[in-house]
Amino acid sequence: AGADVLQHQLNLAMTFSSVSIAMSHSKNSTTRSELIPDHVDKAQVCALLRKCQNSVLGSMSSFPGSPECDLRFSFCACALRKYLDLDPCECFDEDALVSNVLKCQSYEGGFGLRPGAEAHGGATFCAVMCLTILERIRECNEAGLRRWLAKRLGAGFSGRANKPPDSCYTFWVGATLKALSMIDLINKQALAEFLQQCAAPGLGFGKCPGDGFDMLHTHMAILGIVITGVAPCVAHRTEINPEMVAIYPSNQHL
Repeated sequence: AGADVLQHQLNLAMTFSSVSIAMSHSKNSTTRSELIPDHVDKAQVCALLRKCQNSVLGSMSSFPGSPECDLRFSFCACALRKYLDLDPCECFDEDALVSNVLKCQSYEGGFGLRPGAEAHGGATFCAVMCLTILERIRECNEAGLRRWLAKRLGAGFSGRANKPPDSCYTFWVGATLKALSMIDLINKQALAEFLQQCAAPGLGFGKCPGDGFDMLHTHMAILGIVITGVAPCVAHRTEINPEMVAIYPSNQHL
C-alpha cells in the first residue's frame, strides 16, 4: 500500500490539508513558526507551488499540468505560503496570481471560481483570503464585494443570488465577513435559529432544514459557529456538545 501511495501525483489541495492538520495538532505552540512541523520540506513545497501556477492565467492548478485551475487552489497556495513562512520570491508569481483573482470578481461584487463565472460564497471566501493574506484586498472592488456579502445574509447565509440558505455558508460567508470586519452585520439570533432547524440533536448538521446530517455540513457549520461567535446559543438550542465545538481551533494563526 505504501508504494501505491508514493506513486500518486503531488496535489496542492492535499498538501494544504496535510499541513493544516499537522499544524492543528501543535497544541502547545504559540507562534506560527512553532506550529510548522519539522518534517515539512519547504523547498519541495515551493517547487510544487511554482509548478502548479499556470504561466498564462496566473491561477494555480490542483497538480502540475492539470487543466483544473481556479481560486480554490490559489487559496491553498497563499495559505501555504503564510503557514510555512515561505519566501515570496521562491513559491509563485504573486502579481500574476492577484491579477487572476481580480478578474474573477463578477459584476455582482462577489467572486466566481474563474473569470466570468457566477459569484459564489465559496469562491468569494477563497478570493478574499488570497487578497487578505497577500495584503492586497484594497485592489478589488470592495464596495461591490461588501454589498454582495450583505445580500447573502438572512435567517441563514446563502451562497449565491436567488438561492436558499445553506448551513455550510455559515463558514464560507461567515469567515469572509470576519476577514472584512463585517461580523457585526450578522443577526446571531436568526442564524442560531436557522442552524437549530438544520441540526440533528447530538449528531450534526444537514444542508437545509429537514435534511439528514452529513459530515461536510456538520464540519462547515461548526467552523462557522466558532467564527461567527454564535457557539453558546447554538450549542444550547441544538444539544450539540459544547466540547465538540471547543475542539475546533480558532483562526488566530491564519
